[in-house]
Amino acid sequence: TAEPEVVHAEPDELAPVKVEAQVEAEVEAAPTDAPTAEEPTAAIGPTPEEAPAQRKGWFSRLKEGLSKSSAKLADGISGIFTKRKLDDDALEELEELLITADLGPALGPGRRVIWVHAVSVGETLAALPLVRALQRRYPEARIVVTTMTPTGSARVTAALGDSVHHVYAPYDLPGAVDRFLRRIHPDLLVIMETELWPNILAGCRRRNIPVMLANARLSARSATGYRRLAPLTRGMLGQLAVVAAQTRDDGERFLALGLPAERLAVTGNIKFDVEIDAARRGRAEALGREWRGPGGRPVWLVASTHRGEDAMILDAFARVLEAHPRTLLVLVPRHPERFDEVARLCAQRGHRLARRGAGESPTEHQQVLLGDTMGELPDFFGACDLAFVGGSLVPVGGHNLIEPAAWGVPVLSGPSLFNFAEVASLLEAAGGMRVCGAAEEIAAEVKRLLADQSERRLLGARARAVAEANRGAMERLLALIDRWWAR
Repeated sequence: TAEPEVVHAEPDELAPVKVEAQVEAEVEAAPTDAPTAEEPTAAIGPTPEEAPAQRKGWFSRLKEGLSKSSAKLADGISGIFTKRKLDDDALEELEELLITADLGPALGPGRRVIWVHAVSVGETLAALPLVRALQRRYPEARIVVTTMTPTGSARVTAALGDSVHHVYAPYDLPGAVDRFLRRIHPDLLVIMETELWPNILAGCRRRNIPVMLANARLSARSATGYRRLAPLTRGMLGQLAVVAAQTRDDGERFLALGLPAERLAVTGNIKFDVEIDAARRGRAEALGREWRGPGGRPVWLVASTHRGEDAMILDAFARVLEAHPRTLLVLVPRHPERFDEVARLCAQRGHRLARRGAGESPTEHQQVLLGDTMGELPDFFGACDLAFVGGSLVPVGGHNLIEPAAWGVPVLSGPSLFNFAEVASLLEAAGGMRVCGAAEEIAAEVKRLLADQSERRLLGARARAVAEANRGAMERLLALIDRWWAR
């Protein structure tokens, strides 16, 4: 059967957006042009020269992830890790353990299979709306969802339950990949964002399984890393059926690394298609009433912080309290393993703390609510007065700026935004986001916005306009999947 033609399906050019915030004095928002998207950092492993120094950390993480799916496998790997060095016998033993890992029950014949892979929690959150759309579009298909981290796995289980077949992805060793493909029998593999594994791609190519890189993003920084492995990168890109890139810049970087031009389609960023349904709005409104209390205290949300950022945020918060002493800080670390660490830091700074994970609701005398739960952050954005998005005060490259914008919440961020440069540029150009580089700047901006409700509403309306103007990527991506599914 002839392969479907791949076209350069680019988002339509959108007219400038004009927004009027419903404030006490009517103010007109600045226009913004729409069709752009965010840039990521792809996960590239250590070079051969770097590998010995990183080996222990890599194996520790490997054991942690595998232990979630197979206690027997974890025990076997523990024996390997006790060796002083990894010799050939140890590597063979490791591969054998990986090949014989518990990959869940084999799928029976009779139904075609779409395999969706999302490496961790960020990619999983982006994949969930796509998976639901695939379930509606192809009710006859079986959907297999794989992840590679416990947090990503937890989100799949919580959001999709048994409506999908969920297992950990095979580790990228030929035997493990071969066994996985024989058990799952996928007809199409959709990989979220930028997660390229040579043996998975080669195994799919041998079985004529088309592979799509969906919502694909590639920052200039990541492209430089891939160029260091140019022959391997070119070979992997050559085995992709199609790359559905978020932006033209992302697409150009993939082409520069060796992707054949006829396999590129620019479809936009599906994160702009975030749906805020009535149930979510209801939860957010209830949280807002609970947090503000009868006196209507202001709520400042700081989301997805990394180590090094919490101390800066607490420095800024101390200054905010001088001007707005009733402010509630809702602080949400990015990674669950840091919840207790951040709680201790808050206590050391003298803040009275409530913990969401313990079912505690903040009282008027508690200044900080620790968001130590998983999956609630989208609701938190709808319950706050303004939001700071972390991963941007340290060189991580930022996190999803679209969610607070979709809620119409003013967006604050630090300057490290290389993963989300184009979204940040859109929001800044529209006047819906402010970038702050130090604790003093953050405090000054938060104090100013908390004191000026009209300005706060205006920034939120501008941010929402950007989110609304850039919707439509999901339908373009699904149209592309249709071509490969119908072949």
